[in-house]
Amino acid sequence: MILALKKAFISDSVEAVEGRKSIRYSIVEPCRVERWGKSYDAMTRNISKGGISLDIAGMGSSALDADLTIYFRDFEPLVAESRWSHKRTFGLKFINDSDKSLQLLDLIASLESSTNS
Repeated sequence: MILALKKAFISDSVEAVEGRKSIRYSIVEPCRVERWGKSYDAMTRNISKGGISLDIAGMGSSALDADLTIYFRDFEPLVAESRWSHKRTFGLKFINDSDKSLQLLDLIASLESSTNS
């Protein structure tokens, strides 16, 4: 059952992009984003140790360099800065120390192992 759920949420594609510090792993999962006291529904696109790409409903694309708090799974809130946007898709760079987030590191390891098997 867990493997079936994992396959439903985790894509087999791994995207290694030149000039990037970390490999991006495709993952589609609902989450929530808060900015300036307002909450927005969002959907993940991909994730790495350094950041996450999200589709955020209703926020508008004027959030560049804004700090956002991401509520993803049952993780501790992830704090990120918007680095780019196109319509409702945002590229966010983690600004809290993601290397110390064991939950995030476990997820990345799980995504990495699922693409290697």
